Amino acid sequence: GGERRFLVRVSFMEMYDKKLYDLLGSKEERGVALELRGEDSPWVDKLTQREAKNVHAMMEVLEEGRKYQHHRCTDMNQHSSRSHSIFTVIVESSAEAEGGRRQIRLGKLNLVDLAGCEHVKQSGVEGDGMKEATSINTSLSALGNVINALNKQIKQPHKPTHIPYRDSKLTRVLQDSLGGNSKTLMVACICPGAKQMQDTLSTLRFAERVTLVQNKPKINFDPKDGKLCELEAEIARLQDLLAAAPRNPPPAQVPEVALAKKQDLEENQVQILEALANIESKLVNTGAEDKLKETLFKEKSARLDEANQEVYTLKAEKIRQ
Repeated sequence: GGERRFLVRVSFMEMYDKKLYDLLGSKEERGVALELRGEDSPWVDKLTQREAKNVHAMMEVLEEGRKYQHHRCTDMNQHSSRSHSIFTVIVESSAEAEGGRRQIRLGKLNLVDLAGCEHVKQSGVEGDGMKEATSINTSLSALGNVINALNKQIKQPHKPTHIPYRDSKLTRVLQDSLGGNSKTLMVACICPGAKQMQDTLSTLRFAERVTLVQNKPKINFDPKDGKLCELEAEIARLQDLLAAAPRNPPPAQVPEVALAKKQDLEENQVQILEALANIESKLVNTGAEDKLKETLFKEKSARLDEANQEVYTLKAEKIRQ
């Protein structure tokens, strides 16, 4: 393959009070809850993504988003986090593959900061603070249930197991990180104080359950690449049909029969070219927004124009006849 190129983008969001918020959006956008889309690999609609050319740029984005996270002073922590935050790094790499087209590989790193489980009696929160604590604890409980279900699935691989990802937006967002095509690393934060012994034991038990979850990650190819291969194969097939169809049919003894055959062949050529143009159009639209495929799709656009022009010429000739 040719030289490999990379594109790195980052996003930063938080889950506060059971809702998702964009930490990199404008002031107006930060106040609007985001919606989850998709089934097996959920994604967050309208989430801001920033291109990061180096580590320094990435850290600047991280610090910018941290300014807008929700915090509250409690009896246990003067700067208590009131939300779960997810900083995502998306890496796309492209290299020239067989046939001259570029093949895209995708990688995603989710850095998740989970708010700690909170005991209201110890933290002394009331009103909105209590509501925040309830939301935090509910989502952490949902995460624990997902981990338990994944462990059960591993122990009983031949028995269908329901994984309750939909019980919380937190587990929905992390679905492909927990039980999908991924590797997962958990860092458990504990306190050595005797007063926190029960919380420490609970955290360690949870971390132990997480270590039992085993995934088998594979290389992620951009789904568009598969579509590109499919469309290009169809283009090749149509072009072969077009090349095999003679433009001038052999002379026949009866002029009317020869004319009918000629018209049938021309009609067939027009249909093939229209199908080719339609396939080319789909090919162009498949990745028009992908920066790394800009050159490829310019070439496809040119081929589409040529196909459309040939269709127009054939139709014009038929009208003149």
